[in-house]
Amino acid sequence: MPSDLKNVTERQCLFVQRKPPKESYFGLAPFVDIRSLPEIGRCSTSSLALMLAIEPRIIRSKALSCHAPENGAIPAENPETTIHMAETEGSPRKGLNLRLLEIFAAVVHANGMTGAATALGLTQSAVSQAIANLETSVNARLIDRGTRPLKLTLLGDIIYRRTIEILDRVQDLDRAIELQLNNAIPMLRLGVADSVASTAGPHLVRNLDRLAAQFMIWSGASEASVRSLAERKVDFILTAEEAPPEAEFVSIPIFEEPYVLVLPIELSEPHYTLETLIAAAPFIRYGNQSFIGLAVDAYLQRNGVMPPNRYRLDTSDSVLAMVEASMGWTISTPLGILKTRIGSPRFHCLPLPSPAPTRRISLVARRAEGEALAMQIADAARNALVEHCLPGLKDIAPGAVFRSEFS
Repeated sequence: MPSDLKNVTERQCLFVQRKPPKESYFGLAPFVDIRSLPEIGRCSTSSLALMLAIEPRIIRSKALSCHAPENGAIPAENPETTIHMAETEGSPRKGLNLRLLEIFAAVVHANGMTGAATALGLTQSAVSQAIANLETSVNARLIDRGTRPLKLTLLGDIIYRRTIEILDRVQDLDRAIELQLNNAIPMLRLGVADSVASTAGPHLVRNLDRLAAQFMIWSGASEASVRSLAERKVDFILTAEEAPPEAEFVSIPIFEEPYVLVLPIELSEPHYTLETLIAAAPFIRYGNQSFIGLAVDAYLQRNGVMPPNRYRLDTSDSVLAMVEASMGWTISTPLGILKTRIGSPRFHCLPLPSPAPTRRISLVARRAEGEALAMQIADAARNALVEHCLPGLKDIAPGAVFRSEFS
């Protein structure tokens, strides 16, 4: 490998040529100054691998040659420095490439070429030329230029939908490369059970601060579900979902807590049974889409009792507020109570009749994708729960058994 090319691949990837061929690689113009495309002229090694996987003609074409100055910088005053893809025989639809699709999607998102140009850091004429090149490639109009606001043609709408799928897959691939290499990643997306996010969440993020440049954390039943992970809406989940993950996922147990009776202060007798409680006051249910609600309903069915379905609320806050207002009693978890506990609540907790169910919080990740990172997240979550939440949980449910170590 020529030394100048070797240096380029070790530092940063530059696609440049002194004497460009007839077409530019990205189809923006016959000869595009690389300085007008900084986000494409300079790309990470993982992005290069991705680009080569999508457009292998970049390296297979004999007409392409790479040159870079010894200092790795692009000369400020060299109009011949260009970026392109050489012509090859047998190309499937000449001129169609990922960059054109990316610009097309940006135009649709921005509802016009001016907004897309601003978002991409390009000139409006470059964006307009890119759309024209894309339309030439498919031999059809994609945008109805006679309407305001922007409208897509029938084919344009079809291509736009496919383009979004392609760009999402490209992003997933780039993220998978970073996760597999166990590198610090630009963004970490976590789906976290609501009670964990509201109690241990800040401490968890502090423990993970160096793993990513940006964090996006979603809480709730759907966001912390295996389905959300399977659809790649998130990278990892901290979940209480009891359904066993499929073979493509790995589950790491983190923390286990018992379900407890939550009674208003008026019900102070410690020897209540489920039957006497049902007779004494209404049972307040969690929503049937929540993990707690499903687990509690299953527990009641196993014990052969089914309270009248009078009150059903979808959050711990609203369920416990009803108990505090002496509207009835419920079954919840210490973490759920800790999440909503302010001051001295007008309710108290008692153990459930044996055998009492437990709720386990687990870290679920895709198998063979960033498993080392998954272990770091699991350890950080466990430490946050044990160090910052466990003392409060023991105050809520004295004598209850909590687990944070698993064989």
